[in-house]
Amino acid sequence: MHLLSSIWRYKCPRCRVGDLYEGPALEAPFKMSDRCSYCGQRYEIETGFYWGAMYVAYAIAGGIMLSVTALGIFVVGWGSYKSLLVAAVLVLLCYVFVFRMSRSIWIHIYVKYRPEAHRAALDKVEAEKADHDRRANSGYERK
Repeated sequence: MHLLSSIWRYKCPRCRVGDLYEGPALEAPFKMSDRCSYCGQRYEIETGFYWGAMYVAYAIAGGIMLSVTALGIFVVGWGSYKSLLVAAVLVLLCYVFVFRMSRSIWIHIYVKYRPEAHRAALDKVEAEKADHDRRANSGYERK
């Protein structure tokens, strides 16, 4: 998996297989896993580790504000107040996305990808799948 795909899909930065978050954004928007379920990478590296993600979130939100305001003024022809209002509402609607994305970017900056962890994680996925298939087939024998 490519780095940008790993960031976008909220995957573990070390193995790029495990999920950073425990559920979908609408069910558990801020619930982050403690560790990767495949390679064991801790996600809370130290106390206050994600404070730096605030700056990433600020940059993302600022980019959204600037882009939407510029589009509103120069393309659509709205006034500056209406453009800023629409941009602010959009940023508020995208809050969970900005929160998750900034944390994903932040941890990917500090934790480097390890191909051997990726291979081990894929092996674990295959073993779990084979175990699941074996259990599913063993319980239902037809006569």
